[in-house]
Amino acid sequence: MSSKQTRFQEQWLQNPEFAEWLEKVDNHLNEARCSLCRSVFVLGNMGKRALRSHQEGKKHKLAVLNAKSSASLKCFYKSTTSSIITSESHEPPITLTPSNDNPPSVPSSTDISKLSVEITPRGLQSFVLKNSISDAEILSCLQYVMTPNLSMRSIENIVKLDARKYPDSEIAKKVKLSREKISYSVNYGLAPHFHKEVQNLLLCVDCFVVCFDESFNKIAEKTQMDLAVRFWDTTCDLVATRYFNSVFLGSQTSADLVAGIHKGLSPLPMTNIIQLSMDGPNVNLKASRDLRSSVSTDPDDPSILNMGTCGLHHVNNAFERAFSENEWELELYLRASYKVLDNSPARRALYTSFSGSNIFPKPFCLVRWLENGDAADRAVKILPNMLKFVEGLRENKKEPKSFYYKMLKKCLSDPLLSVKLAFFSFIAKQTEPFLREFQGNEPLAPFLYQELNSLVHDLLERIVKPEVLSEHAQNVSKINLSDENTLLYAKNVVLDECTKEAFRKLSSRPKTSEILLFRNEYRVTIKKFCNLLLEKSPLKYPLTLQLSSLNPEIAITSLGTERFRSLISTFVQNNWVSAVTGEKAIKDYKNLFSCPVVKEKCLAYSRFKERLDAFFMDLFNLKKNMHVALTKVVKASLIFSHGNTFVESGFSINKELLETNLKEESLIARRIIHDKVQSMNGLATFVIDKNLTHAFRNAHANFTEAKRKREISETDSEVRKRKRLLAQNQVKDLEAARKALKNETQLKDSILVEKIKELKASKEQF
Repeated sequence: MSSKQTRFQEQWLQNPEFAEWLEKVDNHLNEARCSLCRSVFVLGNMGKRALRSHQEGKKHKLAVLNAKSSASLKCFYKSTTSSIITSESHEPPITLTPSNDNPPSVPSSTDISKLSVEITPRGLQSFVLKNSISDAEILSCLQYVMTPNLSMRSIENIVKLDARKYPDSEIAKKVKLSREKISYSVNYGLAPHFHKEVQNLLLCVDCFVVCFDESFNKIAEKTQMDLAVRFWDTTCDLVATRYFNSVFLGSQTSADLVAGIHKGLSPLPMTNIIQLSMDGPNVNLKASRDLRSSVSTDPDDPSILNMGTCGLHHVNNAFERAFSENEWELELYLRASYKVLDNSPARRALYTSFSGSNIFPKPFCLVRWLENGDAADRAVKILPNMLKFVEGLRENKKEPKSFYYKMLKKCLSDPLLSVKLAFFSFIAKQTEPFLREFQGNEPLAPFLYQELNSLVHDLLERIVKPEVLSEHAQNVSKINLSDENTLLYAKNVVLDECTKEAFRKLSSRPKTSEILLFRNEYRVTIKKFCNLLLEKSPLKYPLTLQLSSLNPEIAITSLGTERFRSLISTFVQNNWVSAVTGEKAIKDYKNLFSCPVVKEKCLAYSRFKERLDAFFMDLFNLKKNMHVALTKVVKASLIFSHGNTFVESGFSINKELLETNLKEESLIARRIIHDKVQSMNGLATFVIDKNLTHAFRNAHANFTEAKRKREISETDSEVRKRKRLLAQNQVKDLEAARKALKNETQLKDSILVEKIKELKASKEQF
């Protein structure tokens, strides 16, 4: 055997057969390197055959195939001028464009500084374009969800038309969205990704609030219970309220509600629920108690805290009942005056002719009574016109026979109608600002006690004796309104200025007995309104008072420290913080709000200009890492819900998203996407990250897998159904055989009985 070893030859590098992959190995002349396989091999004594032998190897062929199917970095740049090739270099040439007008030439070291390098990407464009196409398709899917009454077919047609509208756009040409792709992208790509985001945020927090409410779903013909969550969002360091899930129920017993909450929140730890926010039906209250007992099974488990039901509901419902259950029939008049003229051009023309006015009644809202203050004001203003209108119809014998016209005439016969309408408007406008202020999603629970107490106090000062009101000024819920000794006499009731003005504008002075009767009804209405308002009010729960310690106006007083101590005591007793953490939080609270700079900030604070959570984060940033215990308590306290507005606003969103034959999971997916886009302030500022793009591209695979599982499940169901049917048929056959056998036995028995009778008869003859 020859021992001669082949040495690497420089000319091999110029051979087209090997130039694409062959490289020289420095200091090892008997070896060669393959740039595709990234391996070094020995030449031995084979010479050029060693190169061909390596070229025929399986690994090398696979590397060549991969290189052809993917872009090389060498092709990412293209030359715009003549290339400058340096000697003994196998790297791709770099294009150098002279900064002057001289023809290109090989530069010297002194000319390098005068040259500029022009690099134009080429291969990367395909990758960038692919991401841009995915972004465009994602935004189109989001647009479909966010735009009411826009179908998937419409989006498909819009996308097709974009290619014609923008012929110079490569993105518009390559975007492909069919209605099927939109459907599975929404249900199996975007929605699961957004839901997972919220779920991951909730798994990282110590506690969260659950808000729920129910409404009837006309498509599914079931009760839809929406679940929302309030928590401290660590990504923005603020309180966030997000839609989480929906559960569809048949009945609505307390057991059904509890089971639905467990099902809807199944991925989350139930022991982290710190509050259950709801409206006021008794079934919800029982569900709250049942959920608390089912979650806190161990003495060391945290207990769900209670601060009553939605204060916004109480105020609106109390106002409605107070005025609908008296004998004034103001609702009937406001509805009748509007309905008589609504959708009737002829009557509106007669109204204008008889009254000489073009000012018409405003509609009455049956759902939100407190929004009817403007309707009552308009009714007072045009009351003389309505009287002229009715009189003109009577004289011209053009009176309609409708129900609403008869009710209109009946109500107009009341001489104190304008006074009662003025009182209705006064209560509505006195109360409406409270509802408007507490309809936001920012943390407002620390202000709830003061504002609600102030609202009730301002109403009670008109009917309650001053000494009684002064004694219970800090908590008016302790006043016993059923005790007549606490109330003013009817003649001493303090009328509001709106009602007084209405009295002064009456054309004729009413009788003393009528005035006294009105004053008594005035007192009864306010008393009933306040009683209903306080019945299930948050004012009756100590937690509402304790949370007010985080109101900057109160925090800098001794009253704030006292209430904060009570709040810590509640948290410790219910296992939300340890006793040690609680004591540290109290100390931090005192130190923080005794600081002069903090006091100035608290005095200057306005909740209408700055969120309370952002305000506290700014305070904590003054001395970082100094208030760890207090920060934990404050974050847990600020997530408490002051009302159920977020969930109820979702009902109108549900109506917008509903379509014929829409499945339950599709509605949930759309709500999740809608909530995500809203949380990012709309599509104009929506950010598409890499994870969302991957989720969108994986949607079809997820859809295919879900379809396969569904088919397997349906197949299993059909098999079980066939087996059940087969078993039923076998049972029927066996029962028929048993019946036939029984009949045959009975027949044989009857024959034998007859034979026995015959033998006995023949025996007696002998």
